[in-house]
Amino acid sequence: MSALENPRPAVSGSARALLTNAIDYAGLFPPSALSMTEAVSNFGRYWNCVESWMLGKFVVAASRLRELESALIEVQNVASPWQVSALVSMASADRELSHIVAFNDRNRDRAVVDSLEFKCSTNAELDYIAEHVPFGFSAYCEVSDPAVFVPLLVSAGLRAKVRMGGITSDLFPSPAAVAEFLALCSTANVPFKATAGLHHAIRSVHPLTYAADSPRWLMHGFLNVLLAAALAKSEASRRDVIDVLETETVDAFHFDDQKIAWRHWSFQNEQLSKLRMGFASSFGSCSFGEPVRELCAMSLI
Repeated sequence: MSALENPRPAVSGSARALLTNAIDYAGLFPPSALSMTEAVSNFGRYWNCVESWMLGKFVVAASRLRELESALIEVQNVASPWQVSALVSMASADRELSHIVAFNDRNRDRAVVDSLEFKCSTNAELDYIAEHVPFGFSAYCEVSDPAVFVPLLVSAGLRAKVRMGGITSDLFPSPAAVAEFLALCSTANVPFKATAGLHHAIRSVHPLTYAADSPRWLMHGFLNVLLAAALAKSEASRRDVIDVLETETVDAFHFDDQKIAWRHWSFQNEQLSKLRMGFASSFGSCSFGEPVRELCAMSLI
């Protein structure tokens, strides 16, 4: 049986504190690139599985909300509305924001968009986002120059987004670049989410896509990124943040019911929960099963 069908009976308190609602499901996006029907079906299955405590939002382009609405008709046994994060195109932002509000009005019993994601490369775009995001939504901006724009996000009431990889090797930032981004967010008190390239728990080499002949690349691990965020928020040295991002063995991390430890650093469950609520909000992955199976294989869940 798969890990999703036959989970381990116990989850350490520290793993639960670090990973609750951490995985935003982006099955519509490469390399999975599933159909809407497939992605919605998967999310419904994950929503009801034992590991659902790790599941975050369903990620969809705002331009495909009509498709999502149609697919939701087939979903059964929705005990509470799904949380949805919508990617908004700056080229059609007015129309897409209007569609998001209308989608919520029509589908509140099944799914609610409560998070928005933008790409931002100019001050004018940043100003537009700050002025037009409806009340009650969290808005994340993937910015072209973090050193310039991250410090501006806090006064605009916006959050940051960092791309951790993709289907080509050039999309993977270096550990030093990720450490710099985390330092900028920590200094400015800007929460962030990560996206792309984080299918795997620990930094390691994997195929870039699911094709049989896919090239392989050294990918960031989501445990590395979340713990690097904890170090950055604790004003650790840049060298330590880079080192935890570069760690390639799960045995370097020590999980128990009260804390996670790495080298001389230790984070209690309350710290981990605050980290997730106020700083490292989630990471997007086009697979939910892969992270779950890896965590099970590592005996972390």
